[in-house]
Amino acid sequence: MSHYMFRCPVSGENVQRWIDDDPDGARNSYVIVDCLACGKLHFVNRSTHKLLGHENE
Repeated sequence: MSHYMFRCPVSGENVQRWIDDDPDGARNSYVIVDCLACGKLHFVNRSTHKLLGHENE
């Protein structure tokens, strides 16, 4: 498992989560995580830990 943190685009709060490692998965794949700050689902890039749509931030 890898630990990561992202800023929720809805609440603006920092959220810490864990992602299961997937050594056979594509490096640019996204995982769906439930956000503890807003209760919605976000797509997080497995390798960069950036949110979908927020890759340039």
